[in-house]
Amino acid sequence: MSIRLRVVFLAWIVCLAGAAAAAPVTFSFTGKVTDDPFGLSSFGAPISGSFTFDATAIDAIVNPDIGSFVSVGAGYGFNVDVDGTAYSSTGMLTINTANDLVVGDQYGAIAMDALLTLEIFLQDSSAAALSSDALSGAPPALASFDLRQFRLFGGDAEFLGSVDTLACTSGCVASVPEPGSLALVLLALVAAGRPRSSLRGGSCSS
Repeated sequence: MSIRLRVVFLAWIVCLAGAAAAAPVTFSFTGKVTDDPFGLSSFGAPISGSFTFDATAIDAIVNPDIGSFVSVGAGYGFNVDVDGTAYSSTGMLTINTANDLVVGDQYGAIAMDALLTLEIFLQDSSAAALSSDALSGAPPALASFDLRQFRLFGGDAEFLGSVDTLACTSGCVASVPEPGSLALVLLALVAAGRPRSSLRGGSCSS
C-alpha cells in the first residue's frame, strides 16, 4: 500500500473514531432501599435506574491509578425510580475510577445539580476488580465488588440502597480508542514515511 493510501486509510479511521465519540453509552441497574431517613419509602423497596456517559471522555487526572471522566451534554446524566418516584439529574455525568489504592479498587458514577445528587458507588477492598483506571464502555463485573451502593441526596429526599444488577443497555463497547490518540498515530506515520513532495490526505467529508 502506498504512503498516500495509508494516510487516507488512517484518516478515515480517525473520522470513524470521531463519529463514535458522539454515541453515548447507557448502563442500567436495579437494587433495593436499605436506608431512608425521610421515611418516604420502606426497607427493601425497589430501585431501578440508568446513567449515560461518553465512553471516549478524557481522563482529567494525571495519576495513573485514578481516573475521572466527565461527560457534558443534553444526552448525559442519571435517572432513577425509587419505589415509584422518579428522580433525575441531566446535562453532566462523571465516572470515577481507582485502581489498587490502599482502600482497594473503586468505580463510581455521579450526577449532581443544585438540588440533587445521584450516585452509584462500588468498592473492592481486595483491589482485584479493576485492572486499571481506564474508562470502559462495558460495565464492571458487579460480583467483584464487596460494597455496591446507590446514593440519593436531595433537599427533601435521601436514600441509600443496594446495587444488585448492572448491565449495559445502549451503545455497549469494550473500549473506544481516543480520537486524539489515533490522530497522533496518523501524524507519526505521515512524518515517518512522508516523501519530499507534499501529500494530500483524505477528509471526513463524503
